[in-house]
Amino acid sequence: MLMNKSRGRRPGSPDTRSEILAAAKQAFAEHGYRGATVRRIAEDAGVDIRLIAHHFGNKRGLFREAMTLLSVPV
Repeated sequence: MLMNKSRGRRPGSPDTRSEILAAAKQAFAEHGYRGATVRRIAEDAGVDIRLIAHHFGNKRGLFREAMTLLSVPV
């Protein structure tokens, strides 16, 4: 019998939102908006896909947030 991945918070106190954004920036840079999937971004960030909806609403919200962070002057 196959076991499901654990649900809920990961052990410790990771900055989940930042990890999702880092994975999203990488995915959008490599594959573009259409080629980057929310499922793959969640997998790369090591989170449940539902956390993307929780933090960003949807793929468009995640993309907007990822691109906003890239355009902020340093």
